[in-house]
Amino acid sequence: MFKKIMLQKQIELPFPAGSLFNSQSSQSQPARTHIVKIVPSGNSLVPNSLPISPKLLVPSKIQGDSQELNQEAETEPTGQASEKIPTFRWSNNQILMLLASYELHKEAPNDFSKEDKKMWASIANDLNTKTPPLFLRDVTAEQVKDKINNMKGRLNAKKDHNKQSGNDLKELTHLEERLNDILDASKQGGPAKECTLSSPLFPSAEEGQQAAASSHHTQQPVSGNMRFKRKRQHGTGSKVAAAKLTLETQWSGFLDHQAKMAAEQAAIAKATLSLREREVAARERRNKLMENYMLMKEKQAYKKEERWRKLLDLEERKLQFKRDCHMAMKRSILDD
Repeated sequence: MFKKIMLQKQIELPFPAGSLFNSQSSQSQPARTHIVKIVPSGNSLVPNSLPISPKLLVPSKIQGDSQELNQEAETEPTGQASEKIPTFRWSNNQILMLLASYELHKEAPNDFSKEDKKMWASIANDLNTKTPPLFLRDVTAEQVKDKINNMKGRLNAKKDHNKQSGNDLKELTHLEERLNDILDASKQGGPAKECTLSSPLFPSAEEGQQAAASSHHTQQPVSGNMRFKRKRQHGTGSKVAAAKLTLETQWSGFLDHQAKMAAEQAAIAKATLSLREREVAARERRNKLMENYMLMKEKQAYKKEERWRKLLDLEERKLQFKRDCHMAMKRSILDD
């Protein structure tokens, strides 16, 4: 059945009531409780279980602090709840292999806008075909592309911060330094080289180096907004070399652990197979013993039957002998 209804809803707005109509509202005013009534117009009939969307209970035009509430009310879904997609987490070893594959598959080193889907698909295929496998599930080209773009964004943010700010310089991680080397090599068209300064007086890098070597003046560190963090050389004693050595050690340890686990599983499988073979052999011996036992029982029954048959034959002979004797006595008596 349908009937006329009037809905009444109390809403506590997290902003002062005056901010709904006046642009100048005092922050000291406490939050007020507003009552919103929804009455169907005319003779409209609605069912008893009519669902009311939360965005109907919030004013459509709210100035100032109420914009966030209005935006949340408009974006709130009225149908099925949206499912959260779990984020994919990369380990250090996986990121290192990703960067190595990314360095090999860059087709256009001088134009970063031409990175197409084939390159990301090739990188994802390389990562998925590693032995032993790096991931529990295969990664997609979109996941690879998003990871590289996120790393580029963090790297550029740190570099911009170090160029603009002279204090609290942010250090790059070994993975970010590795990505920075790949990007620098792609821009220069070869391996990364030392940073050289040039000026209008010395346009080329070689002339700038010769002028710096012939000059007796020492360069003072740049201060203010022009200060930037110099890139540390990748020698045997650098943090990157130590990190790479640590990663290689961890990777070799992981491979050794995988080989050890495979050997243990093979030994367990072999032991299980030998145990099953012994069980099958024992079952066959038990079946053979049962067959011999049944044959022995049959022989015993046959011998017993033969013995009883002989006894019956002997009794029949005795009875026949007695009958013959009795008949002979009768004939002799009749003859006399």
